[in-house]
Amino acid sequence: MLKSSKRLPKYYDYLEMFYITAKDFDKAIKTIWKSIHLGKGSNIYTLWRLYMVLGKVYWEKNDFKKAHQAFFNAKFCCRILPFGNPLIKYNYETIGNFYMSYRYFDDALWYFETIEKFCYANELPKTKHFIGFLYFLIENYESFLKVKTLLSSGDQIDKTSLCVINAMIGRLYYSKGDKDSAHSYYMEAFKLIYYYGYCLYDFNLSSAIFLIEYFLIENKIKKCETVLVKAWEVLKKNPALDCFQGDVLLIEAQLKIKQGEREEAEKCLNQIEKIYKIDKILMDPPEKIQLRYEKICGWMKFASLNLEINLLKAEKILKYIEEIFKTNFLNSWGWKGQLYSFLGFLYLFQERTKKSKNYFEKSLSIYSQHTNNVAAMNNTKKCLIKIELMEKILSKIRIFLNEFFFSCF
Repeated sequence: MLKSSKRLPKYYDYLEMFYITAKDFDKAIKTIWKSIHLGKGSNIYTLWRLYMVLGKVYWEKNDFKKAHQAFFNAKFCCRILPFGNPLIKYNYETIGNFYMSYRYFDDALWYFETIEKFCYANELPKTKHFIGFLYFLIENYESFLKVKTLLSSGDQIDKTSLCVINAMIGRLYYSKGDKDSAHSYYMEAFKLIYYYGYCLYDFNLSSAIFLIEYFLIENKIKKCETVLVKAWEVLKKNPALDCFQGDVLLIEAQLKIKQGEREEAEKCLNQIEKIYKIDKILMDPPEKIQLRYEKICGWMKFASLNLEINLLKAEKILKYIEEIFKTNFLNSWGWKGQLYSFLGFLYLFQERTKKSKNYFEKSLSIYSQHTNNVAAMNNTKKCLIKIELMEKILSKIRIFLNEFFFSCF
């Protein structure tokens, strides 16, 4: 029907659009590859567009490796363009968002910081917000706090961004022990989510998770349930946010434990175990694990909740993570301190006070030397005081038992 080779590429353009719209991604991919082969002698813009579309289709299919390669082929097509060209900006923005969707925050940061250099004035606040959010997630709080000035600098900022920034600042103040300031910012974020519905995409889903964590600590169960419902609504409406499902389930499991519903909590943890593929991961040698912020955080939260449900499973995961830390340096002292705290609790629950004390002391050393997390530092000190009391009581019990034993003969 269409024999003219000049008409074929255009025909394939329409065909790929049809398949993508119909969500028939396999046929769309075949069609795009045909267009790429036919268009190899074409101008650089045609190839750039095809690779970008191909990357997005693989992204929709959740095929990270192939999407990654397609986006980098598009980036390679842009190599001859002058820095600041709109195509480069769009390409970098897409790759940045792509990394964020898979929660590779450190990689995404590089792209958004590069974009910032050639943003138009009206785009700058939004880009700064992205960068600030990423600084927060990789625990570079000093750089994050500079973004806080957006709230009072007069720059235009949309309410969705405001919601996220309020939640993040609330979390930061809470970690520093300033509960009043933290509460103020958390409640501002809650109002935006509850009254205006600003919980529409991944950033605000993160702010919802921050809020739920805070309300759980403060025992505000009704508010926690309200935000959790909003978070599940977002996940159901946006299949692209499936990567957050484990996070939301972790929070739900935490809520169920708080409410004394251990069976429901266990169901959530079983679902999380499948999502994180825990059993499969534990079969790999620790030195082969590619360490990522989001991965280690998810495992640790999962293990910490199992301290309430399954101590053996918690111990297996936490000791595995400890081995990873020995072979891979993760630039996050906060998480390392948290790991040692969880191990401290693990051995405390097993009544192995010497080991517990050792890990809590390691945790306290990290919090006091490398982070500004006053709340975590104070909690660790309380645990050490309780262990000392526990050791004194156990010592008295041992003396009593010895005396009782010998008095029987």
